[in-house]
Amino acid sequence: MNTITDQRRAQIVIGSTLVLSLLAVYFGFWGFERDRMEELYRSGTWYFLLVALLLWLQKLAAFMPTLEDARAAWRRHWPAAATAVMLVMLAFIASPPDYRILADETNLLGMAQAFYEERSCHNPTQALNFYHGIKRTISSVVDMRPAFYPFLTAAAHALTGYRPENAFLVNAVAGFGILLLLYALVQAWYGRFWGVVAMLLLSSFPLFVLYMTSAGFETVNLLFAMMLLGAAWRFIRRPQAAGAELLFLTLPLLAQTRYESALAVFCVIPLVIICLPKDEYSRLTWRTMLVPVLFLPVAWLRVITYSQRAFQVESIEQAFGLNHLWANLQNALPFFAGSEKAYGMVSLLAVTAGVGLIWLLSDYFNARQSERKSCVFAGFVAMFFVLHAAARFAYFWGDLRLQYTSRLGIVFLPLLVCLSIYLLWQLTRTVGLSRNWAPLLAILLMIHGWPVAGQNLAVRDIFFYREFRTVREYLQQHYPNPKGYILVSDISNLYLPFNYSSVSPSWVELNSDEVAQSLEKGTWQRLLVVQKINIATGQPVAGSEMPARFTLEPLYHSQLSPEKLIRISVYEPSYKEKLKSDNPQITPIPPIFAED
Repeated sequence: MNTITDQRRAQIVIGSTLVLSLLAVYFGFWGFERDRMEELYRSGTWYFLLVALLLWLQKLAAFMPTLEDARAAWRRHWPAAATAVMLVMLAFIASPPDYRILADETNLLGMAQAFYEERSCHNPTQALNFYHGIKRTISSVVDMRPAFYPFLTAAAHALTGYRPENAFLVNAVAGFGILLLLYALVQAWYGRFWGVVAMLLLSSFPLFVLYMTSAGFETVNLLFAMMLLGAAWRFIRRPQAAGAELLFLTLPLLAQTRYESALAVFCVIPLVIICLPKDEYSRLTWRTMLVPVLFLPVAWLRVITYSQRAFQVESIEQAFGLNHLWANLQNALPFFAGSEKAYGMVSLLAVTAGVGLIWLLSDYFNARQSERKSCVFAGFVAMFFVLHAAARFAYFWGDLRLQYTSRLGIVFLPLLVCLSIYLLWQLTRTVGLSRNWAPLLAILLMIHGWPVAGQNLAVRDIFFYREFRTVREYLQQHYPNPKGYILVSDISNLYLPFNYSSVSPSWVELNSDEVAQSLEKGTWQRLLVVQKINIATGQPVAGSEMPARFTLEPLYHSQLSPEKLIRISVYEPSYKEKLKSDNPQITPIPPIFAED
């Protein structure tokens, strides 16, 4: 009787999950008009992510050890935790935190601010800040970037108040988690010593250090990818319903860290079908049924942002293709080999990983490692990385050698490290080579590679990066109080997360009377205008022109490229000069927002 009940319960859970999956697909892609879908995405994503995170944490808590086991684990593994903390701290010293991939990182920061202030998932593109924190958002868009990293940053804002630097804090915690998870996986196979070596080797990649100290979502994406791999290994060793649910609940969060990470569902479902015993299906809970529903924001985002502008191509058909896949795979070889220092790769580890892969395959083909669980996990890992590689390299912008796309290679770094560890472990076993030199080698690689991250070699020549740095440094030095002026720029969205009143020249032109009146009344003291100037003509480029009624006084210029320079100019209202001319003895009325 009990068996019948369990079977019936399993049928209900599986059937309900399938039905909700079909409904989620329908309502995710076709069930709403686009405008209604965008409204739901803006207003609902925060709540979807909150539910997904809480369910995941609740399930994760079920795997936490008892207090006594936790104490024993701490006594055994505290050196690894201390090493991870030290590596993160050294990384932030060697590579000071910075906003590197623009406008990606500032858009993510803008989304986090919107989450924090409004519980809304959007990216403000123009806004004005008035008295005592009152903000008028002029325009906003649904950004194509997944929302989980901004959500975590907004959670940090909730604890500390709004601070743009919280984006770096989230990535620091994520970097620490990545190192610990890598240690846990490696030490489970080869022991604690090699687990620590693995952390040192991963930290030796300048690419890893560079983006752990940035404000992008790559580090959080890698963290949850590692969590999925760790959960998969535990499930394979103990194929129980609770482990399957943890895998399922990790998927919606992983899918909301990077675009292609949703493909991990095609790895997890076959794994559960193959490994989960039939009698365990009845132990799956209502959480499993909710997983398809939690994917709704992922589908909505793809529909809302499906355009050539989002993919940064001239046509949708150009975005993905087998021709891109082949070309980008060929370009990936010199990238992973570290043929250019600026790539942030370690050439030696590329070689050791390649040899380690050949040795590993040889061992499996020779039945030396024929243990079924290891084979299943190897297959899962292979499918995970193959799907990621296929999605990333089939994309038009999938060339890892480009400065703004090299970060796409980060997810593969733990795989390179694990293959290198396998080779080193085998050499110590078969050749009798002492293992004590391995940590020293890793430290030498860090000393050799970290200056690449410290100098920003991978990104410092990107146009947006240099423009943003130039403007921010000038404003911080000469106009440190952002409340006193309106910043005008054709990339106004870059400056909004730092609490500037920032609008575009086109908006100023359309609302020139309103702007002029606000300046005359003293709502703001001045306009600060950022323009790109064509060096050959001396004129602003398209999109940087200002209305003629605002007579600009140049303050600063800096060359950004052979063709363009950046010019910062000021416009101040006439009332200040009128007060002075009427009576030189009269001190002008101080503006509402005084300069710092």
